Amino acid sequence: MTLTRTKSGLQNIHKLKGVDLIIYTEGGDNETLTKDQILEGAGHEKSIDIRFWSKLFSQFYHGAKVKFLAVGGCLPLQQIAQEIADGNLNNVCVAMDRDYSNFWGTTVQHRRVIYTRTYSWENELYNTDVILRAFEQIALDNFEAHEIRSTIENARNSLLGQFKHFLRADMILVAADRSLFCRDKPASCLNHVKANRSLPEVNRLRLRSLIQSEKSNIRGFQVINRPNSADLDVARDIFGKPLLAAAVRTLQYLVQNANQKSVPNDYLENFLLNAFFTWIAENPASTQAGDYRGKISNLNAVA
Repeated sequence: MTLTRTKSGLQNIHKLKGVDLIIYTEGGDNETLTKDQILEGAGHEKSIDIRFWSKLFSQFYHGAKVKFLAVGGCLPLQQIAQEIADGNLNNVCVAMDRDYSNFWGTTVQHRRVIYTRTYSWENELYNTDVILRAFEQIALDNFEAHEIRSTIENARNSLLGQFKHFLRADMILVAADRSLFCRDKPASCLNHVKANRSLPEVNRLRLRSLIQSEKSNIRGFQVINRPNSADLDVARDIFGKPLLAAAVRTLQYLVQNANQKSVPNDYLENFLLNAFFTWIAENPASTQAGDYRGKISNLNAVA
């Protein structure tokens, strides 16, 4: 790929789209585009990642007109991010999950390369205030908010405590090009329940078995640098999709315990996503709002 093509292709896509800034994200039709396809103008216009980032930008960005395009996985985004950092691209921004990259020192440092505050945007939804706010939107009858809050908080603290050891194991395995948590079926690390009248719990037997299996498959498993547990915040740093599954299951539990019919999980995800943005709008001094405001408002000076 020549630098000339990079500049004449990707750098001018914003003109073709009639905007001032193109923002590339993950997600979109389960297809990861190549860098060449992206340089030729390809990109998915709808994805849940776009929904997340577009809502953030609508709250915190007051600059030029933008267009979001999803490209699938993180690899092409990393390539585009590096082009931005190398000074080869203007009018282009990348917004992506930070995953474990901050622990490995592989994040790309540039104001137009924006990472989630947490492993991924899904982590942000496993928040007591967010789940409570989502339940408020679904509940048909009055309820005791402090009791619901206590139920959510106790279940959340328990689950995060169960996950802590497994987070470190997953980080080690990812460093060896493997993983503990199934990226395709993230809810598989939670105990299966036929009905949704149980709060989520980690399937410890399954995960411990997987760790033992992987130990025998990976040479040097014991000597891989283990992240210091003191540096880890499970809610912030763990692979996020299991936490989204836990948030959905918690919300489903609350709905059914209120003697209401179960709600499709994708609907509950929408309630949680909307609740997150309502909550940060109402809590501008929160860590979440401050982090994203700082990252996104910086674009006003460079876009």
